[in-house]
Amino acid sequence: MFEIDSLLQREKKFLQKNGIDTDQLLLCARADRDRDQNPASVLLLAGAQTLYLVNPQKEVIESYPFPGLSSVRIEEQLSTGRLIAEGAQGVFLLTAFTNFCKDSMLLFVKYIEVLMKGEQLQIDERDLPGARQCPVCGKRYPDKDRRVCPHCMKKGTSFKRFSVFLVRYRMDLVLTVLSLVGLTAMSILAPYISSGFFFDQVIEKTGKFYGEILLVLGMLIATKLLQMGATMLNNWITSKVAANMVFDLKKTIFSAIERLSLGFFTARQTGGLMTQVNEDSDRIYRFFCDTVPRFIINAAQVVVLTVLMILLQPFLALLALGLVVPTFFLVRHLLFRNIKTLHTRTYSKSKSLNGFLADVLSGARVVKAFSGEKSEMQRFSVRNEALAKSDRRIGVFNSCVWTLIGLIPLAGTMLVWGFGGWMVMSNANGMTYGKLLTFIAYMGMIYTPLNFFSDMMSQTADCSNALQRLFEIMDAQPEVREAEHPVELDGGIGKIEFDDVCFSYQKGRRIIDHVSFSLEEGKILGIVGHTGAGKSTIANLLMRLYDTDSGEIRIDGKPVRELSFRSLYQNIAIVSQETYLFMGTILDNIRYAKPDADFAEVVQAAKCAGAHEFIMRLPDGYHTRIGSGFQELSGGERQRVSIARAVLKNPKILILDEATAAMDTATERKIQAALTELIKGKTTIMIAHRLSTLRDADRLIVIERGKIAEEGTHAELLAKEDGVYKKLFTLQEEALKTAGILEE
Repeated sequence: MFEIDSLLQREKKFLQKNGIDTDQLLLCARADRDRDQNPASVLLLAGAQTLYLVNPQKEVIESYPFPGLSSVRIEEQLSTGRLIAEGAQGVFLLTAFTNFCKDSMLLFVKYIEVLMKGEQLQIDERDLPGARQCPVCGKRYPDKDRRVCPHCMKKGTSFKRFSVFLVRYRMDLVLTVLSLVGLTAMSILAPYISSGFFFDQVIEKTGKFYGEILLVLGMLIATKLLQMGATMLNNWITSKVAANMVFDLKKTIFSAIERLSLGFFTARQTGGLMTQVNEDSDRIYRFFCDTVPRFIINAAQVVVLTVLMILLQPFLALLALGLVVPTFFLVRHLLFRNIKTLHTRTYSKSKSLNGFLADVLSGARVVKAFSGEKSEMQRFSVRNEALAKSDRRIGVFNSCVWTLIGLIPLAGTMLVWGFGGWMVMSNANGMTYGKLLTFIAYMGMIYTPLNFFSDMMSQTADCSNALQRLFEIMDAQPEVREAEHPVELDGGIGKIEFDDVCFSYQKGRRIIDHVSFSLEEGKILGIVGHTGAGKSTIANLLMRLYDTDSGEIRIDGKPVRELSFRSLYQNIAIVSQETYLFMGTILDNIRYAKPDADFAEVVQAAKCAGAHEFIMRLPDGYHTRIGSGFQELSGGERQRVSIARAVLKNPKILILDEATAAMDTATERKIQAALTELIKGKTTIMIAHRLSTLRDADRLIVIERGKIAEEGTHAELLAKEDGVYKKLFTLQEEALKTAGILEE
């Protein structure tokens, strides 16, 4: 977007011919549709004072001086978008574009607003061309704030970084390795006793222990008992550390997720995050506590056995190892990339399926209500088949490829039997039958670690992917961060100020547009407007679930960005239209706002919210468990429990965001009476569609398209003949009369 020279290379002469100095241009973007949605190459240019719309094909240049424009915004559609401007001549269309140009257009709108305000243009380095792309491979970074490319990242970086986590388990890991050393030593000693020593020293008449068969049996039994002891020690240590390490891993992942802002969760599926918490921690544990110690022992075993085989018979050792092992590892290296890719795809399919299941099971009521079982089954089948297909590929790969690789050690064994047998029969180099059996036993033992190394490829790929996903979360920066030196709210009641606040969930798509208002302490502010106007967003910004793009929000004169999270959330409570209750008892759900509250306080809060009566009708009263598999509450009952939770908190500032939306009129009036007592002395923001509930508000503001369209008291707004509030109020009154709720 900002590489103006490269974008305008073909159009420079045309622009200069028409009096546009390209050296003075600050912004440039290209749209691929014109106003009529026809394919075109439309240039959007901006200097310090003017916006230009250029269509070189039609040789059209339109100029719009900034003083004549009040705003430039984007209207998104399914696969296209429209760039809209508003000025003295009204609202008009600049150009259309497809989603291919969407990011560029969003950035253009973001920075042209800076120029329209007359401010100095400063480009965020994260918005510069290539800022989100790896300079090596050109692929986009998974996280814009974390410039780490998983494709170009050194393979050992994740493992090296994670090794710090293992320090607390170093003694357990050392004991695991020692037990495996003992197990390996006994494994190497057993073949020698049962083969070389038995045939050459016990059975042969010339042997030093000729006829001492019981001695051999005793040695074998002792070796076996030592093996069992080492195995038991290893299993005991593994069992001991398993639960603790998996607990710590899950805690680490969950803590990393919890510290992130709300935007992180709205962009991801719940099932996918659950997969990361549960499955990734198990993969990492199995690799470091099982695979790594066994790799160390197997590697040591290979070295020891190689030395012993060379000492027994150098020629056969060269034949067995010189050809087989290099070939094996060469094939392993060539196949590693393929197996890692297969496991990455399988995880992605599993995550997609889990996310789908979490969504569908949570929305089972909607599925049933709209008879969507068949369509959901089809969607499930698509994801399930994708996962099964990915699993089949791994299964086929493991079954076929590793079976073929198994021919490499088999070829080495056949060579040793052939040449070794010939050496025994010809008595070459002092080769005996006992030595041959010992050599072949050792050769089988050295090939076993090679098979382990093959299996380790898959485990390493899984762990590498899991670590990468873990570090992506750990390194992700929350969009909303606490100030370096946060301040606390004092004993004030809670004056609220919005000063020229702007906010967008997506760049260029403004939801709150230059909103300013103030609310004195202890007063009530009502916010009304059409659905999607931005009412709930104002509440989210006040609670700092999101940060503003520009402007400032203050509580008691202190910017919310400077307040500590603890102080902010202790002094604000919200009852949202989207109620959520945790699995547990009703008592626990209400007490969530104040964990140290006694039972009497909880009951009083429930009475104030109009919830006490229905709670006492439940089987176990306040100790009734709710949630999956337990007591189900209606929408109105859930809402009342949510209100009781806010009542118990007793905050300075209370936000009621459609707090009575799920209730019938009679219940709503009952709760409104209780809330009237509750909000006395508290600064209150009430968001409601039912305008009758806002009659007693000290002040009302009407939000239209993110802006304050009207403000005043209920009476003042009704006095405006063509006012937005009066139209909404009149329509609702007529609807209530038609329904028989209000008398004519």
